[in-house]
Amino acid sequence: MSSRKEQKEQTSKERLAAEQQATADAVRGRRMLIGGVAALGALIIVLAAVLVSLGGSDDKPAREQAADTAQSGLKGIPQDGVTLGDPKAPVTIVEFADLKCPYCMQAAENVLPTLIDDYVRPGKLKIEFRNVSILDSLTPVPDSTNAATMGAALALQDKLWNYVELFYANQKDEKEVYATDDFLRGLAEQIDGADVEKAFGDRANPKARNLLAEAQKEFGDNGLEGTPSFLIGKTGGELTPLPVESVTDSSGFTTAVDQLLP
Repeated sequence: MSSRKEQKEQTSKERLAAEQQATADAVRGRRMLIGGVAALGALIIVLAAVLVSLGGSDDKPAREQAADTAQSGLKGIPQDGVTLGDPKAPVTIVEFADLKCPYCMQAAENVLPTLIDDYVRPGKLKIEFRNVSILDSLTPVPDSTNAATMGAALALQDKLWNYVELFYANQKDEKEVYATDDFLRGLAEQIDGADVEKAFGDRANPKARNLLAEAQKEFGDNGLEGTPSFLIGKTGGELTPLPVESVTDSSGFTTAVDQLLP
């Protein structure tokens, strides 16, 4: 049996060991905290640099700037419902698109500007937009249809093409539900001369509904399956599918139009 002195010495040793362990844990914790703060600071610096590189000297995101440019490119070009350009233009292209389709957005960004500048504005080509909804199955609500319905309502004001450009500039993941009333209102309010309240009311207008129904029927009647899809032909004549290898290169489109011009 140990003496009281030995017990006291043992207790002192245990207390000292515990204090040493606590001190070591505290030091380790401070080191981890300092390291974590340093890592967080480095991450913030990297993220800031990325945001600066994306934003440039302008506060507007690049795609928003592209939408502004595209809308300014529409100025002076007649719009009539779903049609952009001179109704008497010798060549017609019909585009079938879902506004939530990322490939449709690529076509709008990479092909449309060339077609507008070189063919639509000079009166050589008119483009008709057929808004179809093929991505509704990806969301719990018919988000593509909601986006299309607002476009059809704005087509009754001859503002469809402005809306299309703005939608693509603000496009999100096709599996995300985002074509809410607030989102659509935000787009419509950016369109010069658009009557936003009338557009919201016209979403139930039979004329707007018919535009969508006719687009969907024409899409099926031509055996089309994906978006974007295109028909081309001489105005007033038969339109046939326009096969294109890429929606990021306008050459396939311009070649097809050139072949049909007088």
